[in-house]
Amino acid sequence: MIMGVFAMIGYNMAAARNKDPMTWAILCGLTGLIGVLILAATGEAKAEAPQEPFRLRDDRDLRAAKPVDTPAPTYDKAKWEVLKEVDNDISRSSAMALQLGAKYEQQLAEKYLTLGDKTYLPALLTKLKEQYDAEQGAAAAVTTSSAAAEYEKFMAKVSANNGVDPDNGLRVVKTVEYNGPAPSYHGGIKVVYENGRTVLRNKSMTRPFDTEAKADEWGSDLAKS
Repeated sequence: MIMGVFAMIGYNMAAARNKDPMTWAILCGLTGLIGVLILAATGEAKAEAPQEPFRLRDDRDLRAAKPVDTPAPTYDKAKWEVLKEVDNDISRSSAMALQLGAKYEQQLAEKYLTLGDKTYLPALLTKLKEQYDAEQGAAAAVTTSSAAAEYEKFMAKVSANNGVDPDNGLRVVKTVEYNGPAPSYHGGIKVVYENGRTVLRNKSMTRPFDTEAKADEWGSDLAKS
């Protein structure tokens, strides 16, 4: 009974001092008061340091604090601006490249500053124009490809329904790629029905009109605005 009392005292005292409670419970149970005195001599009970509550790290705060890296120009931009101010040939070439787009003017600057010879300016502009035409052609091909896909999808549905659009029950008399001035429907098709009703459609939206003329006029109004 006494051993149990001393064991309990040793357990509680050891726990309060951040020591192994089970070990000291056994020692105090076996040695009695001597074990308790030895444990007491090891120092006062220490309160456990409060632990900081666990928090999930919010990476948004880190991203907000970190400045966004802006890619530095690959050429001496200040030098290029000065050259445009003092040299008419360079200024004129820069303006011509800028008509194609800002990236083409930047490419002209990079290549000219690498070569450092104005006699190359006409050739550089020719190359940039060829690049521009190729990229525009690729963009047009994507649009045409999109229209072709929409045309095939629509005509397959109509053909399976004996020439009638199953969405509205009207017979289709004409389906063509839409090349009008409404850019949101580029890459889509224009569908004309037997009653004159016309629909512009692409893969994500459709717009109906009472007549084909109204569909074309609607596109023209957008171009003028």
